[in-house]
Amino acid sequence: MGDKAPKKKFKLFDTQREGPGVPKDERKLKYDLYSYFVRMWRNMGKLVSVNLLYVVGNFPLFFALIAMTGRFNIESTAPVSPAFPALHGVMLHSDTPAYLPLLAKFGEQTEISALGPFAIVLLCLSALVIFTFGLVNVGTAYVLRNIVSGEAVYPWSDFWYAVKRNVKQGLIFGIIDALAIFVLYYDMSYFWQTTGTLVTNIMFYTTLVCCIIYFFMRFYIYLMMVTFDLSIFKLIKNALIFSILGFGRNVLALIGILLIAYINLILFAFMPSLGLAVPIIITLALMCYTATFVAYYKIKDVMIDPYYEKLEQSEE
Repeated sequence: MGDKAPKKKFKLFDTQREGPGVPKDERKLKYDLYSYFVRMWRNMGKLVSVNLLYVVGNFPLFFALIAMTGRFNIESTAPVSPAFPALHGVMLHSDTPAYLPLLAKFGEQTEISALGPFAIVLLCLSALVIFTFGLVNVGTAYVLRNIVSGEAVYPWSDFWYAVKRNVKQGLIFGIIDALAIFVLYYDMSYFWQTTGTLVTNIMFYTTLVCCIIYFFMRFYIYLMMVTFDLSIFKLIKNALIFSILGFGRNVLALIGILLIAYINLILFAFMPSLGLAVPIIITLALMCYTATFVAYYKIKDVMIDPYYEKLEQSEE
């Protein structure tokens, strides 16, 4: 356990150069609501850097966004009324003016759009995010952990240090994580649309509970990955325990994350340009900072502090 700071490499634009340093009372801050806002305010610039790392690091998603604009779709038309195909078939065999009023009533057409070949290629390229997802989460988790713990933070170099140190686990679990999120999202969407019977209602609420628990587990997995030398199985096992053990604080973090998302939606509703820009600048980092703030407190209390206490006792 424990990490070595990355070595200095350049003099010009050196992210490790000496700066104002960490405020003297930074380490004395507790893990309460007051400390949450103090640390957030003091590290706002670094949180912006973290957000940009999230956005740029998961660059394959931009291919999906381009495909979703519809510029590369194939445009066509289709009848609005379901009665039109039957009417059209009758008119092919009996071309008479008597059918013209029916054609005027049921023959209205509407424009439809389907994915074109290039749009499909873009969507396939966006699937590459499955390989960047875990590595980006590893690097940003390390930066956020240092912010929350009161350590000196150099976002760019710290990010790459954590990625290089955990590249294998980050890549493997990133694929597992992305697939788990996709499956849970698909199940939630399916059961949401099919609720109404006892079985589908039970499946919906069961899936909802699984989504919440896994959402809480993600608070801890990447954080433990950059802090301890644990297997993926133990990371998942410990995260499951922490998701239950710290349930109260996890719920508070969930409320905070939802509040941040709600504020962003309000901005988008009244100021669309700002609402689109804020997620690229700060929203993602604030959400992850909220989760890390809650998770690190519990990890420190249960795993880190007892470790150093035993180490001090063994040295005496």
